[in-house]
Amino acid sequence: MTYQHYLSESDIYMISLFQCMDNAHAVEKMYSWDNLGKNNIAWKTGPYLSSAANKPKMDHTTPYCLRISTENSELINYIVGPKPSFNKNGGVKFCNMKEMIDSTTIISTVAINMQFALLEAFEFDTFNEYFKTKLITEKVIRTYNHSPIGKRLEIISTSLGKEVKKELIYAYKSVSNFRNKLTHEPSILCVYPMVALDVFSVCQAIAFYLNQLISEYIPEEKVYRISLWKEKIERFYEEMDF
Repeated sequence: MTYQHYLSESDIYMISLFQCMDNAHAVEKMYSWDNLGKNNIAWKTGPYLSSAANKPKMDHTTPYCLRISTENSELINYIVGPKPSFNKNGGVKFCNMKEMIDSTTIISTVAINMQFALLEAFEFDTFNEYFKTKLITEKVIRTYNHSPIGKRLEIISTSLGKEVKKELIYAYKSVSNFRNKLTHEPSILCVYPMVALDVFSVCQAIAFYLNQLISEYIPEEKVYRISLWKEKIERFYEEMDF
């Protein structure tokens, strides 16, 4: 994965996930009984669905209904089993809506996991390829590929004969620690989309400085982000929480 490819994939993944999040949250608002009334606070800020210009306004006096997909139907069949209990109205209760994880939370959590996976893929691809050109021993390469972030960055620093900024090490470890909590501790989720956005930009900042260790290449259309990446990295004077 080249640096250009990494940035492109990272951007597209994040745009796609946040668009998905807005779509999901906007629809959730439409079928919630809590959002009735045209002056309801739900319709003061996005995301929400609205009518096209010069068309009748959306009706917020009654909640809308969602027709689920075939795939969701199959999931429900799997969960409730072959002989579910039917309600008087013919419906089948499979989950209380208030027990479900909010779309903004679940998608933000997924976004962080995906962004970290892309960052690590870029790191491993970049430095494994670089090590081949510099005739680094197989033993060193194996150690690098099976080591945690701190040790990997030590190997990179020694192999390149360049110092890796402490702030970069702290930033990378901080992102990794947060991602590990989200992955391995089911009770911990990313509740705020702005936190996911912060992690996304920090991941790109880390990738920028990793790439700078072996290349001065910067995609021309991304130059405007450099000052932001610098700010993001410099705030990590130690390992920090998000």
